[in-house]
Formats: sequence, C-alpha cells, structure tokens
Amino acid sequence: PPHPHRLTLCQGGRMTHRRLVVPALLLLVLGLSACAGGPPLSLGGGYESCSSEIDEPVTFGDVARASAAGTVVMESIELEGAEGLALREVYLVPIQNQVSLGADAFPPAAEFWDRRVAVPGTAISPGEEVTVLVVVEAVGGGDTHGSEGYTARYSIDGRPYETTSSARFRLAPDCGAEDEDGP
Repeated sequence: PPHPHRLTLCQGGRMTHRRLVVPALLLLVLGLSACAGGPPLSLGGGYESCSSEIDEPVTFGDVARASAAGTVVMESIELEGAEGLALREVYLVPIQNQVSLGADAFPPAAEFWDRRVAVPGTAISPGEEVTVLVVVEAVGGGDTHGSEGYTARYSIDGRPYETTSSARFRLAPDCGAEDEDGP
C-alpha cells in the first residue's frame, strides 16, 4: 500500500511517489505570512481625542488605510465601550493633499463635509487612505462621555472581516483634566 504521506502519480505508464512535505510547508508558510501582514484595513489607535463641546454633536476623524490584500468594501462602523456617548452618523472622506480631520464642530469644514460618502458599500482600493468621520453626541448625565474605540466591519472578495481601533473619543468640559479614577 502507498505511504500515507506520499502522493502517487501515474507518469508514462509507471507509478511514482512524491512526498507531500514541500506542498504542506508551502501552505504553512503562506498561511503564516498572511496572518503576519496585519489586517486588510488599518485603523489609527493608541490615542485619545477630546472635545469640550458637550452640548452639541462633535466630529472626530481617524485615518483608515486599505492594505494590498484587495479592495475593501465597507459594511459598518460602530463605537466600542461607549459610555454616555452616542454615535449619530459616520462617513468616509477621501483624503486629499494629505489632510485628514481630528476633533471638530459639527458639521466640520466644507472641505471635508462636502466629500463625505456613506459607509455601507463604499469601496476602498488597495493602498488608499480615507478619513473615518464619526459624529458623536453626549447622552445621559455626567461630565465625561467617551468610547474605548471603534470597530469597522468590511469584506474583501465576499469574505467578512472586522478591525477594531483603540482610538478613544471623549467629550468633557475640561479635556486637559486627568481622569479622577485613573493614575
């Protein structure tokens, strides 16, 4: 009987045996390199953006970049760990002249607002950068309203993905004050 780790081929009327080691190693290397490349959509993170305007909606911007994995088709963007902060609207804005948006009043400057597109169904080409434009509003009582990040859901060639950013959005009367519960 043939060896369980060999592939038996018929070539020119004779049987030959080839080991499956090379194809198996190749699949393993390709699989690991796909994981090591990072998510197909990179989001900003590791920072906090704060606005002292707690009585009106505020916009926050973050940069999203599609990797070379393929065209990203956006589905949704949602806040993570929101306390006293409601997501009112969210858009994508193509970046022009390397200018993105940070925290701003609502609506933001016309150069951003006039170029906004809806999130669901928007395609981001490989290597393209867009601003994720989040419109939030304080809800409930208290002085501080915030989120722990946001999650983008999208697909590439019909395969679903999600990427979560640790970019924190906060509304507080005094954005320079440290959290009383923190260090």
